[in-house]
Amino acid sequence: MDSIIEINDVTINEWDKSIIKAKITDENGKNINGIAVIKSDGQTIVRGKVNNGVFEQPFDSSNFHKTEYEFELIFSGNEECDPASKKFKLIIKINEDASFSFNDLQNATYRLARWIKYNKRLPGKIIINDYKVTVGNLMYCCAKTVQLLNNNDNVDNIKISRFDSPKVSSESIKETCLLSKKEYLKISDEIINQCENNGQEPSYIEIENGKIGYMNLIYLFCVIIANSSSEGLLSKVYLRPWKELTA
Repeated sequence: MDSIIEINDVTINEWDKSIIKAKITDENGKNINGIAVIKSDGQTIVRGKVNNGVFEQPFDSSNFHKTEYEFELIFSGNEECDPASKKFKLIIKINEDASFSFNDLQNATYRLARWIKYNKRLPGKIIINDYKVTVGNLMYCCAKTVQLLNNNDNVDNIKISRFDSPKVSSESIKETCLLSKKEYLKISDEIINQCENNGQEPSYIEIENGKIGYMNLIYLFCVIIANSSSEGLLSKVYLRPWKELTA
C-alpha cells in the first residue's frame, strides 16, 4: 500500500529553533506509524518516529545560513505501507548584514581565542554587538581584515559574509612552527579564494609543515587580529597543532 506524505515548506529566522511537522497516512487516509528522516544533500538532518500519522521533530537552524535549502522527508515504510519521500523547502529569514569596527572585531577575536584556550574546543558562534556570527564566517572576516590592514585600507566598517562550513577539519601539522607575516598573508589569500570561489570555508590550508585544519585556522586568525592593531599587522605568529591546543 502506498504511503502519502503531507508537509509544507518551513520558514524560520536565522539562528532560531523550530518544529518540523508532517502528516503521513496510507493511500486510504489512515494514520500510520514508523520511522522518518529529513535529509539535505544526502546528509541526515533530523530523525524521528511517526506516531499515529504525525511526524513532529525539533529543528535547530544554527548551521544553516543561506536563504533557502531543499530538504527531503523520507518515510521508511512499515509492514503494511511502502516507503515514500517528499521534498520541501527550508526558508531562512536572514538577519540584516552586520558591520563592525576594527575594535569590535578585535574584541571578539580576543574573547574567542581565550574561550578556545580554556574550553579546549570550538564554539559554533560568537556574539558581536548583539549579532550572532558563526566562527567560520568570522575566520573569513579576519582573513579579509588582514588583507585590508596589509594594504593600509579602511577597517572602520568590516562586514560579515556568509559561507557554508566544511563537514570535516583535516589537519596534519605535528609541531609548533613560526609563521612570518608573508606566510600568513598567503594563507589568508587562500581562505578568501576558497570561500568566494566555492561558497564554502576551507576544511584545511596546506603549508610546508602540513595541513592546517579548519578549526585551527579560526584560532590562528583570531590570534592574529587580537594581537595586531589598526596601524599594522603582527610580524610573526606561532602556529600550534590543534590537538596540542585542545589537549
